[in-house]
Amino acid sequence: MPVEISRLKGLLDNADFFNLQSSPSNDKCADCMYYTITYVNGDRKHTYTGSPFISEALRPFLAELQKCITDNEKSCVKVPPPIINSFTFECEQAGSTAGKSSACTLMWNVTGPAGVDIQPGIGHVGLSGSVKAQRGITYTLTASGIGGSVKRTLQVQ
Repeated sequence: MPVEISRLKGLLDNADFFNLQSSPSNDKCADCMYYTITYVNGDRKHTYTGSPFISEALRPFLAELQKCITDNEKSCVKVPPPIINSFTFECEQAGSTAGKSSACTLMWNVTGPAGVDIQPGIGHVGLSGSVKAQRGITYTLTASGIGGSVKRTLQVQ
């Protein structure tokens, strides 16, 4: 059964991963299998290279991965799809008598590992931001990642 990514993250946090020595100097086992783990959490990134005999702190993490490898799972880690937190628009009035919008802005915010695309005519964008939009157009935001894709549509009025 695939392992939830949040469980793996918790195991790395419990191992105090960011404080592990990057490459243990006493790890000189000629017949050992070595592994490299890179963990990125926000703006923090750390890479650890070693053998399973060195880091007791990583044993629960490695055991969890070993279970799904032993079960011949197609994908050992279950990553959730990205989340579209918001996809909205705002239009400013040209004047009190005009009754029509002169400038519209499309705004969005997505979390999770994703590529974000807005159509028609905008293309690839960052996880959050804003762009000018046209009144009367229906826009579709697609957020795609390892865990799948999600879409949301919005008509600017």
